[in-house]
Amino acid sequence: MKPLLLLLLALALSAGWVSGVWAVEPVITLKQALKTAQTSTPGKVLGNELVNKEGSQVYRVKILTLKGVIKMVFVDATKGELVK
Repeated sequence: MKPLLLLLLALALSAGWVSGVWAVEPVITLKQALKTAQTSTPGKVLGNELVNKEGSQVYRVKILTLKGVIKMVFVDATKGELVK
């Protein structure tokens, strides 16, 4: 592979153009997203991850509810609102 093409590919990957990863940081912090998630679904947070859902950045928060049920809650990383 030509060095220039290899360099451009590496830059594209690091910027998120090729891999589908965003080059911009979410507007809502993880702390804010967790607060929103636990307000709607009280319990213990088991895990969280920034993911793509239907073309939008969302925090996926896994919560063990007070009744012992595991629920996934999605919080929009731009607006801070719950996503269905």
